[in-house]
Amino acid sequence: MTGARILVVEDEGIVAMEIKDRLEGLGYKVSELASSGEEAIQKAQRVLPDLVLMDIILKGSMDGVEAAEKIRANLGIPVVYLTAYSDDSTLQRAKITEPFGYILKPFDERELYSTIEMALYKHKMERKLMESEQWLATTLKSIGDAVIATDEGGSITFMNPASEMLTGWKKDEALGIELCEVFKVVDEDTLTPIESPVTSALNSGFAASLKDNSILMAKGGRDVPIDYCATSIGDDKGGALGTVLVFRDITERKQAEKEMRIRDSALASAVNAIAISDLEGRLTYVNKSFLRMWEYNLDEVLGRPMFQFWQSNDVAAEVQGALLGKGWIGELIAIRKDGTPFDVQLSANIVTDKNGRPICVMNSFIDITEIKRAEEEMKNYTTKLERADSDLEKIYDKISSDLKSALGSVQHLNTLLSSEYEASLDERARRSLVEAVDATERMNQLLDELGTLNIPIAIYISLIELYQAKIKRFREWG
Repeated sequence: MTGARILVVEDEGIVAMEIKDRLEGLGYKVSELASSGEEAIQKAQRVLPDLVLMDIILKGSMDGVEAAEKIRANLGIPVVYLTAYSDDSTLQRAKITEPFGYILKPFDERELYSTIEMALYKHKMERKLMESEQWLATTLKSIGDAVIATDEGGSITFMNPASEMLTGWKKDEALGIELCEVFKVVDEDTLTPIESPVTSALNSGFAASLKDNSILMAKGGRDVPIDYCATSIGDDKGGALGTVLVFRDITERKQAEKEMRIRDSALASAVNAIAISDLEGRLTYVNKSFLRMWEYNLDEVLGRPMFQFWQSNDVAAEVQGALLGKGWIGELIAIRKDGTPFDVQLSANIVTDKNGRPICVMNSFIDITEIKRAEEEMKNYTTKLERADSDLEKIYDKISSDLKSALGSVQHLNTLLSSEYEASLDERARRSLVEAVDATERMNQLLDELGTLNIPIAIYISLIELYQAKIKRFREWG
């Protein structure tokens, strides 16, 4: 990498200047020269070179190996050792510091150049790999899904915080343990153990996943419904290096699915005909009552405009316009598959999401054909009762007038006989007179009672009107 800045650490001044000249001749920049380990560390901290050429044998209390170890550990700067000779123990110490190359003295410029370039390239690649690993580790730690990685034998090599929380195992106690000890899964219905898909993933090299009814037996006795998949990690030769297991807690999803099934069952079994349409009016769902009411099959209904099942386009336009507001409740004439019309009451409302945006239209229908027929019959019956009541009043008025006139004359005669001629009447005549007086009084009483004959009819009319009012309120309320 032409232009790279290099720190040269060499305790022989003449040798150091020679190395500096060679490096600059190759296009590198020698930022500093250092003659001891302590000086090398100080100058490396100050100038932060791209690479350090470090002589292993240095004068002073700190040799090149110790200085290189500190520079690499604290600054992450690659080090290439310069050495003429060294004992085995020093070389072993040098290996531990993971140098990026060795240059044996004496050396030529070609060897110097190739070693430095390889060191710089290796360091660049390692830095990219480290950044990638850090990015991956940070991502895995921060994602909501639980992630566990294993080696080719199924032992755990990595766990993110989400997997620790779900399994109840801490990463430090789980590392090196076989996955089956940490990740125990059973069938939700039978509670029998489920074979881990990790085994399938390792054997086949493909992703494997569990059924939705899988329960993770977490540490501490907590049962967690989960779904997950396991994928084999392979090398460039097709061999298996391990697996990655990704799983998540689906408790909320299972509860939502349960509630959805309950709602679906309620809608499907509702007596009212229920239809859901999109915002363009096309049917996306109907229940069994709707199919029975209109006498269609399901595949004949879905996707069709709902207004096709009504008789009047004017009502359809009215409903569509009202839905832009709060909703619509009213009556309309529907058309069965065979063309038969029937009366229904419709309650239509816009369904919105949590942000208030409209997503569909909920329609509830009640067949009111029999109700309307009963209302018409009640109306006719009420008319007949009212006519009968009027006729009865006329008959009563006529009878009452004629009888009261005749009875008035009889009562007058009875009074006259009683006051003027009673003393001259024999016993038989007096008894007849008494009977005539009693009969006249009973007749007057009977006329009074006849005046109440139209009261039950009025009561019936009142009851019918009350019933009609209740039906009207029922239809208004839906």
